[in-house]
Amino acid sequence: MRRRPSGTDASPVGESLAAAAAIALIAGGLWLGERPSVPASPEIARDRAPFVERALFCPPAFDAFAGDTALAVQPLDAAPGAVAVEPGGGVETGRKASGLAVTSLPGESPVDVVGYGAPVSATAVAQSEKGSAAAPCATEAARRWYFADGSSALGWDERIVISNPFPDEAVARVVFFTPSGAEAKANLADIPVSAGEAVAVKVNDFILREPVLAASVDTLRGRVVAWKATLKEPNQGVSGAAVTLGAPKPARHWYLPAGAAGKGARDRISILNPSEEEAIVNVTLHTASEAIQSPDLTEVSVPASSAMTVPLEGAPTKEDGGAGVIVESIGGAGVVVEHAAAFDSGAITGYLSEGGLPAVSTAWSLPPAALHPRADDVVVLNPGPGSTFFDIALVATDGTVTAPARLSEIELEAGARLSVSVARWTEGKSVGVELTSTRPTAVERVAYSPAGEDMSSTTGLPLP
Repeated sequence: MRRRPSGTDASPVGESLAAAAAIALIAGGLWLGERPSVPASPEIARDRAPFVERALFCPPAFDAFAGDTALAVQPLDAAPGAVAVEPGGGVETGRKASGLAVTSLPGESPVDVVGYGAPVSATAVAQSEKGSAAAPCATEAARRWYFADGSSALGWDERIVISNPFPDEAVARVVFFTPSGAEAKANLADIPVSAGEAVAVKVNDFILREPVLAASVDTLRGRVVAWKATLKEPNQGVSGAAVTLGAPKPARHWYLPAGAAGKGARDRISILNPSEEEAIVNVTLHTASEAIQSPDLTEVSVPASSAMTVPLEGAPTKEDGGAGVIVESIGGAGVVVEHAAAFDSGAITGYLSEGGLPAVSTAWSLPPAALHPRADDVVVLNPGPGSTFFDIALVATDGTVTAPARLSEIELEAGARLSVSVARWTEGKSVGVELTSTRPTAVERVAYSPAGEDMSSTTGLPLP
């Protein structure tokens, strides 16, 4: 990584996380050396319609965490407008100068975030002594949702939250997937979800201990939104919390900017093939200096109607700063992909899980991944065949929009991935991020919260 020559001050990448012990795990501030292998041109996000006067669908408060769930709402442009959180009243953001709005979720019912006159993005952020977690609100409701990562093993408490944002009752079913195949339960075949309400399915109540467990939510009537809330509380080992928005459909490419956290973390990639056709996938790691295609991660078979995990802690990399991951289905069916990591370095501990991005963009909105982060990183993956320059701007709750020179015109070469600390500017507060780049990228925000001593992450939302 290096900034475009401009006669300004030197690159700050990794500077602020140097003060945090977590940098060795999730950042690195690394400089590019040899040119990495150039991947194929990625798919670009095509749904760029603004969210003006259109709802985002957000989850209810996650009662499993026994803590607070807040909603971070970030305006996406300078047009005047207001934001309503329904039900629960309004959160006036006004012009972009009004900045990031953070409010507690009003109760056990799901909420809609509606931008009037200006588009917005929104993320639910949960925090308690059990952990910290974040997940984006959905831009659409769908008839199907998929979760590639999961477990019903001892010490795991996993819940699938099914939300119905519409005025008519929906009916859904949940199907599980293991390495042995699909497993449907009769008492999960006909789940009523009342209008404007949500239902939480406690996974461990319905299936035996399975260390590798994916899931799908299908509707028999109506459309819904689904999240997965996880508490990892083993008798021994790493504990923490995670919330993941499901994927509405399989895809042939998945981008995971923070897919391999590096030294001190146990990483895995989870892959779900919900179709009746075998899928063949390649898993490529992208560091700050190279793209790595291990023979063990080439042409991996994912049988029909099954789930699998790919451990990454033994994957070859030249840096301890971690790597991005691209999963490509090169034959057969499309797949669904998530990544998860358990951190236990002595400096920090925690657990995170996040779904991949099926497309890339040149502009992203990234609300906070934690309410009061000690470490706060923006992770950028450039999957394309050419170098890109990117800029990071910070949106505060008091309306201040900051574009530090040290976060401007940062160069990222083809096939490379970089973690940039913004903790120096966020200073432990809830601050939104906007990232723009000259070529399409994939982005993720990763944070460490002292409250609950946990890691959390959230993917970006493409800007209109």
